Amino acid sequence: MIINGEEYNINRSTAKVTEWDEIYCKVLKEIIDMGELCENRTGVDTLSIPNVSFSIDCKKYFPILETKKVF
Repeated sequence: MIINGEEYNINRSTAKVTEWDEIYCKVLKEIIDMGELCENRTGVDTLSIPNVSFSIDCKKYFPILETKKVF
């Protein structure tokens, strides 16, 4: 991973998995397993499931995920 021009390596065997990461991955699995394919205005079909919500305590950790590109 490169941040501000400096390269950082993530050791996945020792990386800390937070509650947020577990919730996010569980929701992704649910979308993949049970999601309904929907057309949208962009022409790129989307898998979706209704009424997914959760909350996290940002005082404990900040929800930056390795599965999403964060600038």
